[in-house]
Amino acid sequence: MPPKQSRLIVALVALATYLVFIWRTSFVVFGTRTFVLFEDAMISMRYARNLAMGHGLVWNAGRADRGVHELALDALDERCAFARNR
Repeated sequence: MPPKQSRLIVALVALATYLVFIWRTSFVVFGTRTFVLFEDAMISMRYARNLAMGHGLVWNAGRADRGVHELALDALDERCAFARNR
C-alpha cells in the first residue's frame, strides 16, 4: 500500500476513534445533549487560538510566557484554528 493511502487510513481510523470517544463522553441534560471538553483540550485550544492570531504559542497575548501543554495536540488545534481564521 502506498504511504499516502496508509496515512489516509490511519487518519480516518483516528478520526472515527475520536468521534466515538466524543459521543460516548457526552450526556443528556433536560433533553439537550451536552459535550464535554476536558481541561487539557481547552488549554491546547487557547494556545492554538493565540498562535493562529499571530501571538505565538503563549497563554496570554502580549505576554512573554511561552510554553505549550502538549505539543502534538497544540499543533493539531493550531491547524484547525488557522483553517477557521481564513
